[in-house]
Amino acid sequence: MPVVDDLEESDDGAARAVTSYVDGRNYVDLRWSLQPLSADASFDDASQSAADLLERISQGTDIATAPGLSNETTTTDNNQREEESTTAKDRPDSKGAAQVVRRRRRAQAATASTDYEFIEKRWRHERSLKEREHALEMKRLAAEKLRIKRKQERSEKRRELKRDRTERELKLREREIETRERQLQAQLDEASQGEQLSRFHKATQYAILKIVEMICDK
Repeated sequence: MPVVDDLEESDDGAARAVTSYVDGRNYVDLRWSLQPLSADASFDDASQSAADLLERISQGTDIATAPGLSNETTTTDNNQREEESTTAKDRPDSKGAAQVVRRRRRAQAATASTDYEFIEKRWRHERSLKEREHALEMKRLAAEKLRIKRKQERSEKRRELKRDRTERELKLREREIETRERQLQAQLDEASQGEQLSRFHKATQYAILKIVEMICDK
C-alpha cells in the first residue's frame, strides 16, 4: 500500500506528493505532481484538492491517472529512478550486485555440486553394473568350464566302457576259438583212432583168412 513520505513544491509552484511502496524486495519512490490551482481559487477548493490527493494515496489509487495530476512528471521520475536502480544493480562494487554475484556463485556451486554428485552416482552405478556383469561373466565361464569338464569325463567314461566291452568281446572270441580248436582236435583224434582200429581189424581179418586157407589146404 502506498505511503506518503513528504510533500514537495516544484519550480512552477506545483505540489508533489512523494510516496513509496514495496515491489517485491525493493522500495521505489514515486513522485506525482499536482497542478497549481488558479489565482481565483478559494481556500475550500485547495483543501478539497489536497484531501482528494491524500485519500487517493491512502486508498492506493493510481494517482498518475487521476484527474488533475501530471503524468509527465510521474513518467520522468519513474524512468529516472528505474535508471538509477538499474545502474546501481549493474555496479560491480555495489552491495546489491555483490549479493547477486554471491547468490549466482552459490547457485552455480550448488549446480556444479549437484552435477558432480549426479555424475559420480551415475559412474558408481555404471561401475557396479560392469562389476556385476563381470561377475556374471566369470560365473558363466566357470559353469561352461565345468560343463566341458563333465562332458569330457562322460566321454572318457564312455570310451573306457567301450574299451572294456571290446576287450571282453575279444576274450570271448578267443575262448570260442580255443574251444573250437579243442573240438576239432578231438574229432581228428577220434578219426585217427577209428582209422587205426579199422586197419587193425582188416589186418586181423586177413590173418584169420590166411590161417583158414592153410588149414583147408592141409
